[in-house]
Amino acid sequence: MAKRLLVAYGLWALGGPLGLHHIYLGRDSHALLWMLTLGGFGGGWLWAFWPPPGWVAAANGAGAPGDRGGTVPALSPLRLAGQVAVGMYFGLVAALGLPWVPALLAQPLAVGLGVQLVASVGDQTAEVLGLPAGSSAEDVHRSYRELVKLWHPDHNRHRAEEAERRFIELQEAYEELAGPRRAAAGGTRYKIEFVLARPECADICAFNDNVRFQCVLEKFYAVS
Repeated sequence: MAKRLLVAYGLWALGGPLGLHHIYLGRDSHALLWMLTLGGFGGGWLWAFWPPPGWVAAANGAGAPGDRGGTVPALSPLRLAGQVAVGMYFGLVAALGLPWVPALLAQPLAVGLGVQLVASVGDQTAEVLGLPAGSSAEDVHRSYRELVKLWHPDHNRHRAEEAERRFIELQEAYEELAGPRRAAAGGTRYKIEFVLARPECADICAFNDNVRFQCVLEKFYAVS
């Protein structure tokens, strides 16, 4: 059943601190975090006024899902601050609420649980491209172009394994976020990025990226 933006905003307004809008949109990890911290100590609830359009699109299959298993989200200053704050909060609750449990057992476990919970939430696909949830197709494309050059395996021979892994992650995230039409174009660009980095292409139409892409299309793929 398709999710509706008006319903999501209604649940955000009425039960945002309890994560009702996250439950409605299938963002279970977010919902649990919101329930345990009353909407991210209130600040997260207020911030959540802006992202719902992207979350609803993702829940309806037009973008990346908010909670994806098997993928480790990227670390950011905001996520790190959240891990520290929630970890300390969980540790304090454990110290005050479980006095009969040895402190050396309860507090580290509680802190670790808080850190892990914050680490597991988020639009992980968008974060691969360094973008917030609900970013526009233009932002997705621009970030993809920049990062794919940065992590191209031919430019990172000293860390080839990591570069290849990141390069593949970027391509998968781009295909998932950009939609079928842009993903098809991205597949061609994915191949072209390898071509552009090769020595024999160093002097091909070095005016700007768009011209270089067109030149490579004509030279290597017979596309005019």
